[in-house]
Amino acid sequence: MSATTRASNLRGEHRLWTLLRHELAPGPARWRAALRLTGLCILGTAVISAWQLSGGQFLVLMFFMVAMSDAPTSRATVGSNMLGSLAGGMAGVAVLAVTADSPWILFPLEAVVITLSLYAMRRTTRPLAFLFFAVSFVVVVPEFLPGTAEAFYSGMAATAYMTAGIGLGTLGQILWWPENPTLLLMDDLAESLRAVAQHCRGLLAEEAPTADEGPAPRSLGDSAARLFRQLDLLREAEAGDPWLRQRHTEQVQLITEIQRLVFLTQLLGPILNKAAADPEMTTILRGQIRSLAGSATRWVESIRTRVPPPPWTRPASSDTPPPYRDILEDLAEVMEALPAALVCVTTLHETGRVPPTREPVATVPLVIAGTPETRRQAMQYGLKAAFAASLCGLIYQGLGWPGIGTCVVTTVLVAQATVGLGRHKSLLRFSGALLAGLAVLLLVGVAMPNMESLASLLVTLGAITFVAAWIASGSSRLSYLGVQMGVTLYLVLFPRLGPNLDLVPARDRLIGILLGIAVMGVVDAILWPVFTRASLREKVADLLRQLAGMHRELLNGTPDGASARALGIHRGFGEALTLQEELVFETLPGDESSGPERQRVLRILSRLQSVFLALLSLQRERTAGRAEVSGTGPADDLTTRLESLARVAAAGQAPAGRLAAFERCPRTMSLVGNGPEARLQRTIAALEYEMESGVCSLHFADASGDSG
Repeated sequence: MSATTRASNLRGEHRLWTLLRHELAPGPARWRAALRLTGLCILGTAVISAWQLSGGQFLVLMFFMVAMSDAPTSRATVGSNMLGSLAGGMAGVAVLAVTADSPWILFPLEAVVITLSLYAMRRTTRPLAFLFFAVSFVVVVPEFLPGTAEAFYSGMAATAYMTAGIGLGTLGQILWWPENPTLLLMDDLAESLRAVAQHCRGLLAEEAPTADEGPAPRSLGDSAARLFRQLDLLREAEAGDPWLRQRHTEQVQLITEIQRLVFLTQLLGPILNKAAADPEMTTILRGQIRSLAGSATRWVESIRTRVPPPPWTRPASSDTPPPYRDILEDLAEVMEALPAALVCVTTLHETGRVPPTREPVATVPLVIAGTPETRRQAMQYGLKAAFAASLCGLIYQGLGWPGIGTCVVTTVLVAQATVGLGRHKSLLRFSGALLAGLAVLLLVGVAMPNMESLASLLVTLGAITFVAAWIASGSSRLSYLGVQMGVTLYLVLFPRLGPNLDLVPARDRLIGILLGIAVMGVVDAILWPVFTRASLREKVADLLRQLAGMHRELLNGTPDGASARALGIHRGFGEALTLQEELVFETLPGDESSGPERQRVLRILSRLQSVFLALLSLQRERTAGRAEVSGTGPADDLTTRLESLARVAAAGQAPAGRLAAFERCPRTMSLVGNGPEARLQRTIAALEYEMESGVCSLHFADASGDSG
């Protein structure tokens, strides 16, 4: 083995252990969530075992599925989730009845139902409801083969238990240690800012303040890995709100800017060491680091007291050579943006939902407005999963091996928008099932022969369930591993009327899961493959097209159309941030490019968020009758320029010789005034300059080896 290969393997192992350390770290909210889920599962197990409920294991399975969201999400969507599960199960029973005499119809009908349900997952604001629909459908159809009355009643019972599990799991979250995800998000962001301040004081070899700041802050590395959790909390907070209010957009910007600040702070140490031979440059850098430490501490206090911080004053510019000039300029930009984003802390309350302080930006509809391209991608996503599910169904029925029927539901659960996301979900699903299989082997081979009562079973099973619940209570980066571990555990132990010593179900389910992952992976790679990098470029291009469309709606005097665009743009920012985190799953262990790529993506998303906020300001001014946006000229020119930038983003780099932005930028940036139109023109000009000069381009190679 060469030294390069060994170094690559070591980096891969270090990345894995770092991920596990970040994702499994304890915290008060995590303790509460894990204990709540464990308690619900143990109560459900006691009821199933005591009352001999055939099919009752599906009740406990839904506790794990519901646990993927927190109380506000569950409360807001419980009705649609229960309806989706009930409708999916009834659709499965209906398909079984129709295909009892004509089994050849089963697979076409199954494919149609799966395609439409997964398409709706991508195109509506109730994705969990359609996920539960698809899961209930594929559980009923493969588990209970057509042709007998017993299959009909078993399918009805499974549907009833799954629907009841959603309702009871949601009720447990609402009544048992409910969390406020918005406050959890602010606390998490404050911890990242504390890590920045602590790191800066370490670079300056200064003592930490004597005031009581609570436990020691986490490291910058831990903070850089928190984006998944922060996006999860933001989605959970928004799910409980029927409107998209201004503070939601500001919170997305706040998450982005703090992530940029963490990445930039990590670069300060090497830059300071490089400048050690230049006393003047060292003084400038140390002054900037001291300013950053003080500002970060004040921002933490602002989050704690819910009082917005004062604006940050940019220091006088000095002639500094790159890379010092670049990093100082980036830091100054982020430090200017953060106080404005932190204004949203004034709307936070311990009780959660509060009346809006201004008119909502948009009302959240059921169907998401999108372009023909996004609708086509959603349909392809559904067709791929349906084809893989039908292929798995043919395999297990052709082999006469119903025990591996989990391959069908596996294809639905691991189907994702991109190859990287699919690999991520497949790895978590199989790892969770494997861990559950090992736990079952230990339980059946060692513990069960010595058990004499239900109490001993509940205690032993509770310990294993707590491990699964602890993993499931983390961010979406790893939580599905815990969910799958819990689901497999209860499916294997309770296939009939309670615990048994038969290990064949565990073997068959693991084989089924592996078969489903393999089939979905092959289909995903062959049929309309979408790689994360290409998808990320397209997402940024789509955001620019949506911004251009929003500005066009304002020009045409149609605020309702602009509001619909605003909702799609806001969701697009969260999706783009998730994609940039998923770049690591399409990066080889020895590839060091993912870090700079993520920083470029954060930079360009920060610019796009500034454009979006300027458009929202313009929309409010126009609605209040204080601003006019009409006619042709500069206003129309802004729409054209945004559409042109969309083409640049889709290509990954600016066309050779394109200098329009360089010529336009000084003229536009010299505009005087703080009105929404002037701010919008300055923001777009800065975005043009950077994208077309390559400062924050999206030019990087795809996993296939082809460049953008």
